[in-house]
Amino acid sequence: MKRLVAVIPLLCACLDFEAQSIDFSYDAKCDRITLHLAYFGLRAEPDDLDKDGSVLDKAVAEGDFCLFGWPFHIQAGELRQAAARIDEEEKLAGEIVRLLADNLQVETIGFFLDARGRLSGGQIVRLNGASRLVALANRLVSERGVPEMLADEDFPGDVETRRLVQEAAAAGFAWFRLNGNSIEFSFPCSDEDLARGKLEILREALGKDGDEILEFVEALARSPFSVIRDGTLVTVRLGNASGRSTIVIPDKTRFEYNDKLVESVKAKHGLGFDARVAGMLLDSGAPLDPDRRKRLLETLDDAAVKELSTADADLDAVRAFEKSAAPTARPRLLEVIAALEARADARSFAEALPRTERVRILLADPGERATERLREDRKRHRPDAGPDDPREFFTKWLADEIRRDVEMRDARRTAQRGGNEDEPQVPEEKTVEVPIAPPGGG
Repeated sequence: MKRLVAVIPLLCACLDFEAQSIDFSYDAKCDRITLHLAYFGLRAEPDDLDKDGSVLDKAVAEGDFCLFGWPFHIQAGELRQAAARIDEEEKLAGEIVRLLADNLQVETIGFFLDARGRLSGGQIVRLNGASRLVALANRLVSERGVPEMLADEDFPGDVETRRLVQEAAAAGFAWFRLNGNSIEFSFPCSDEDLARGKLEILREALGKDGDEILEFVEALARSPFSVIRDGTLVTVRLGNASGRSTIVIPDKTRFEYNDKLVESVKAKHGLGFDARVAGMLLDSGAPLDPDRRKRLLETLDDAAVKELSTADADLDAVRAFEKSAAPTARPRLLEVIAALEARADARSFAEALPRTERVRILLADPGERATERLREDRKRHRPDAGPDDPREFFTKWLADEIRRDVEMRDARRTAQRGGNEDEPQVPEEKTVEVPIAPPGGG
């Protein structure tokens, strides 16, 4: 078990980033977890531009990604090697790592300058066979984790908690569960241990520096996180059982952004993210009525496959049709399904971006579809909105949001300095004027 703890994170030399949003979803029909990751304020260490640039290049080439920050930097390309290094004693751990290696897919969407002018980037991470991974993780906890934990002389639980945990492990308890678009971790616990644990968490949080407390509170407030008590069972849920599950990691106050990587990224990878995401936000495909869809599915020639793949077809209906189709038709149907899934996933990624970034990208697109989308967005948040130009409204709105973000960051940095305004100030970040020039791949 201890070896697995060392292997699973697969630590790598990593780039710093100032903030992150993580959108989590689970498709039970496909048994697939999808993460939409957006990194804001990618920077290089002042003396390590070459190293940090190569780490970023490797992430693009091999599918490395990061959750929250160190130590959860995952080197996707080295998962197989890690599995091979686990000995027979850790056979179950090796099976978990091999499952990850065989089923992880990482797609880099691209790089961009966000509303505050920081180098940023986006990735989509897909994990197939998610329920199998959860089942293996539960076995690992029961068969290896619990015995090691209870054998540790520093185990903090009382006699009642020890008994409850032992009984749960013996019964093959589901420690981890997928519930809609959330991940749940449950464990049995006595009343006294639960009270003691909450007290320790509060003491730890309140014992942090002022800036860390503010970061913790902001992250908690802006993320779908809950703790549920049902008898002796405590469940920690990250995400929502229904609806979007987006975790927001706020700006790190001790982080000083620099733009040393911008030119290198622009030359090697381009800054085409905005144009691609604009297409994701605006491309819903031509409407396809059920009769037309049925005829195309029955025909399945090249033209039918192309129309089904680019139209607003009903993905569930196509999946249902594939299950009863003739074996000769299934390869083409799977091609259509893959295309529809990719488009749906791309739109979901775009919709998961912070509203400021979606608005910035739509403002940069001069087309009427973008204007209409801005108008719809305004009406959704302001039903009483008049017919005036939504671009003018959102240009001012975006500038106000940027100013508020910077003021909040500066307030946390002031708290970090203990309120001493005489100390040297962190250099102000550059902000871009809005609306921004039309997006391109340059």
